[in-house]
Amino acid sequence: MKLSTIVAMTFGAALIAAPLYAGAAQEGGTVCGRVNAPSSYIFQLQQAPTHDNIITARSESEFVQAHVNVDGTYCFDNLHNDVHTITAFEDAFPTLRATVTPIPGQTLTLDLTGLTVDL
Repeated sequence: MKLSTIVAMTFGAALIAAPLYAGAAQEGGTVCGRVNAPSSYIFQLQQAPTHDNIITARSESEFVQAHVNVDGTYCFDNLHNDVHTITAFEDAFPTLRATVTPIPGQTLTLDLTGLTVDL
C-alpha cells in the first residue's frame, strides 16, 4: 500500500472521529440571576477588605464562588450537571438559597428572593 493512501485513510479516520470526540466534551451549564438584598449592603460587602459579596454553588463534585455585583446580579459558568445549592451571603441572609441542576449548554435564571426554590 502506498504511503499517500495510508495518510489519506488516517486523515479520513480522524475526520470521522473528530465530531464524536467533540460531542463527548460538552460544556457545563450556566446559572445567572439576581440576589434580593439591599444594594447598600452589597456595596458595603464589596468595599470591605475581604470582599464578602460572594455567592456559592456547591454540589457533590464541585464548589464554585462568584461575586455579586452591586445591582445584585451574579453568574456561574460551566457548572457540572449535578444538583447544586446556591447560597448568597450565608451569614447575613441564611434564607437566600436555592437548589438547581444546571443543564449543559443552557442558561438558567435563578433569582434569590429569600424563598426556598428548587429548579
